[in-house]
Amino acid sequence: MAIKTRFFIISDTHGQIFDIKEEQRADVVIHCGDLTDESQIEEFRTTIHLLRQLPAPLKLVISGNHDLTLEEPTFKKKISEASQPIEPDLVEKDFGSFGEPRRLYEEAKDAGITYIPRRRQLRVRFTEWRPLASLCESLHTFVRRWGFSIPAWRR
Repeated sequence: MAIKTRFFIISDTHGQIFDIKEEQRADVVIHCGDLTDESQIEEFRTTIHLLRQLPAPLKLVISGNHDLTLEEPTFKKKISEASQPIEPDLVEKDFGSFGEPRRLYEEAKDAGITYIPRRRQLRVRFTEWRPLASLCESLHTFVRRWGFSIPAWRR
């Protein structure tokens, strides 16, 4: 018996909303990065709102190069590298507190939204969805090698 699985794959939404059509109904949504344009907290909230609206039980999210505040160590490093000191209140106003974007995705799990952190592989186990596990692992491996430019010695 063949099992049909519909995928809706998006990327580069950059914190924008788009109209959702009935034909976009899927079993799995995969957002392949650039959830935001400037990694601002409001852009993450908008993207989560968009993901909640998409008619799919499983929504997988991979960050892109625009989404640096999702990875707290990367964000802290960027702040420390600024040519002039940055007021913490200003950072928090635009980007949220350290770890806040990640917490927003944790809180969205009830809507089937799963954030896949950088340098981690997704392992999906469905007895009837073996092709899904292979696709997700292949996709994340591809993104890890290209989109995040992780050196081979760190894989």
